[in-house]
Amino acid sequence: MSSWIYIFGVLTIAALVIIIASGSVLGLKGPAWWHYTSVGHFFNSIHLCRSSCFLLHGHPPVGQVFMAAWRGGRSRTWMSGAITFLISIAAAFTGYVSQQNFDAQWIATQAKDGLNSTGIARSSTS
Repeated sequence: MSSWIYIFGVLTIAALVIIIASGSVLGLKGPAWWHYTSVGHFFNSIHLCRSSCFLLHGHPPVGQVFMAAWRGGRSRTWMSGAITFLISIAAAFTGYVSQQNFDAQWIATQAKDGLNSTGIARSSTS
């Protein structure tokens, strides 16, 4: 390891492992479990904390674009990180929507309106 900056990659991978584990438990148990039990609240809190860490540490690929980090045979590594970051954005959206509360409804409505404004998706209301 040539720089201490690589610790962010290790923290991001560790956060991803915890996100997958806690998200699997939350997905299997369902929203009634994580809304109303103390163990469910605990798993939900762990999942929220690691998700925030993961997305916070996920922004370095954007900086790497300006530093041309894909040169020198590292293009596959860089592209896999960029694709993983894009997938994490979609996963974060589905996590927010699975809350089944007013926040989830608001986020879904705003996402739909955002996509409608770009022309990607069209509203079916006539």
